[in-house]
Amino acid sequence: MKSAVALLFRSIFEALGNLTWYCRNWQLFKVGLLTLAHYFLLNPYRVCREYMVYFSENQVQKIYGETAFATLATLSTLAGLSSKDTVYDLGCGRGLGVFWWASVIGCKSVGIDLVPTFIRQANAIKKQAGIQHVEFMHHSIFETDLSDATFIYLYGTAFSEHAVHRLVEQFRALPAGVLIASISYPLSAYAQAHEYTLLHEVEVGFLWGKTTAYLQRKNG
Repeated sequence: MKSAVALLFRSIFEALGNLTWYCRNWQLFKVGLLTLAHYFLLNPYRVCREYMVYFSENQVQKIYGETAFATLATLSTLAGLSSKDTVYDLGCGRGLGVFWWASVIGCKSVGIDLVPTFIRQANAIKKQAGIQHVEFMHHSIFETDLSDATFIYLYGTAFSEHAVHRLVEQFRALPAGVLIASISYPLSAYAQAHEYTLLHEVEVGFLWGKTTAYLQRKNG
């Protein structure tokens, strides 16, 4: 009972925090209204859960989760993101983070997800809101070309350990200097020590509680 009440309060707090961002940015406000309309009868957690049964548990994300805009703002500030950057959100879900980066930072942002409903709805919202510099791809994150990325967001808590090992192997092809934000663990836990330089670690909050986000730079 206590955990359910705590979750409810965290949910309300996060919703209010996101609302302040919606109110500060007209473009993002349109996204919020359109997202609400598109998902009025669709629970994104259920959508993800029902689709993921078609995939091996050790190859894709194990749970669905969304990142509060305040967390995205913290990580973007630490990374020094600007309109010149290209952001990739691996496992973007409904694409709210992708829309946030495009609307607030003004950078090109790309969302990748395996759930076709999420990508279809995100592309519809993109068109209806008239938002530029965003792209959504119904694609495997393990087969996506990330060569033009300057910043990658990995909500690592949602992925299986096997999936993270595959991603770290894939990241070896990235050019030096790419920044990667990972949630709950640094990539050095899955890679050789010399491959990454840890720049920042910061406590961030999610609906399920607090954890640490790690910002690291890929070395050459």
